[in-house]
Amino acid sequence: DSFALLSTARPHMRAFHYSWLTCSICFFCWFSVSPLLPSLEKPFCANPDSELCTTTCAITGNMTYADKAYDSECRVCYPYADNGGCGGLDISTDQIFMSNAVGVSGTLIIRLFGGPIIDKIGAKKFQVYIMAFSVPWLFWLSRVSTFNELVAVRFFVSALGASFVGSSAWCSAMFDKKVVGLVGATATGWGKVGGGIAYLLIPEIYVALKLVVSNEEAWRYTLIIPPCLIMIFAVLTWFFSDASPDDQKYLEGKDEVVAQHIQEHKPHKMGLKDSFVLAGLNYRTWVMGLLFFASNGVDITMGSVAGYYFVKEFKMNQADASIAGSVFGLMNLFARSLGGLVSDKLYIRMGLFGRVVATFFTTLFMGVGLIVFATIDEDNGGVMMAVIILMISSVFTQAAQGA
Repeated sequence: DSFALLSTARPHMRAFHYSWLTCSICFFCWFSVSPLLPSLEKPFCANPDSELCTTTCAITGNMTYADKAYDSECRVCYPYADNGGCGGLDISTDQIFMSNAVGVSGTLIIRLFGGPIIDKIGAKKFQVYIMAFSVPWLFWLSRVSTFNELVAVRFFVSALGASFVGSSAWCSAMFDKKVVGLVGATATGWGKVGGGIAYLLIPEIYVALKLVVSNEEAWRYTLIIPPCLIMIFAVLTWFFSDASPDDQKYLEGKDEVVAQHIQEHKPHKMGLKDSFVLAGLNYRTWVMGLLFFASNGVDITMGSVAGYYFVKEFKMNQADASIAGSVFGLMNLFARSLGGLVSDKLYIRMGLFGRVVATFFTTLFMGVGLIVFATIDEDNGGVMMAVIILMISSVFTQAAQGA
């Protein structure tokens, strides 16, 4: 019933750290394409030896590189231009939004069945299987050549979002109810920071690669990194973490009385069908589901579009817009844990009703913050105000999920 944050002792704290690390790498990989959407929006490049590129769009007289790289007709001849030029998939803004919608839909399906699946196989295996499943799709993401391909691949990659369920369940199986709110909120909060880190690192990797390769090569090479990372984490998780307190690797060498106590108090594993039916027949499941649908829906939507929104609404370049958008995910460092801590404190004083109070107010202020954020533009508050309000909205969004 204690939570020693800096400890890596097996099995409890080791499981805690692997729960948030696996979730973090999954969210990093899931959102790795989002900061690059402005690059994917660029048109296909024309043959540099074509008549268009050698005559009509050639730089002459007092013209500058920027004059041609931003020209709607000639940009297809400039594969190295930073903000203009070509090298994408020639997709529209509407297609970007459709891609984002599909890019979060897969996780809703997996999350729906995630709980019963975890009841059957355990949270550790669930995390590893999710990571292993995503590897070929992540590699394919770096090779997509059409909009339809992008949408299909992003649908399957979005299964990584279900790692949040595995992370939370892993902690629930390991820790006492007195601290599980704080532990679970911290694990899933730190895990979801991976989305914010993607917004910080992916554009910088892209910019570094742009020094030596074209736009298209840069975003494709950048997207090769996530599947390599997730393969490493899947292997580490499988061999160096414990599934539950009754894991045989942990019990070996323990005092017989201690081992027997752990075995007697291990969680009961329910069948997939029975678990799903039991949860579905409880009205509380649906109430909490709707509340979580609101807060988590905001979370994954903003994680997908925040950077792109700053590009379109405030005319920022891809790298700067990604930094601005990253603040929403980075609030997970503390805000989700804060929500869990407040919920735990209110639970001790008021019982289960205390958790209801915490969830109600954090969800309410989340909505208020988003309404205010939507009213800000270049003429009304500007970029700095938008970032500040986005941070505040994110604090309540993450706290609502932690509560």
